[in-house]
Amino acid sequence: MSTEISECLNYDPFQGDESEVVTMSDTIVTGRKDYAHCTICHGPIVKGERHRAINQINRELGERQTFRFCNCCCVAMAALAD
Repeated sequence: MSTEISECLNYDPFQGDESEVVTMSDTIVTGRKDYAHCTICHGPIVKGERHRAINQINRELGERQTFRFCNCCCVAMAALAD
């Protein structure tokens, strides 16, 4: 795993959001298929691309949600991480 990409895990993309959520997982994964879009830039995430996936349960909505962040956005988050 690229050190630069894994450092994005130190950045909270939802900082300031007051939704009541439980994070089930937050990890760097390799895409097993093409995904519709990155949560930040809305660009595609292609099969085989290393990217960040956050799985959460939103208690207010009563549903499980997966947020995916493309490799480029992961590099940007790593640069912003403390």
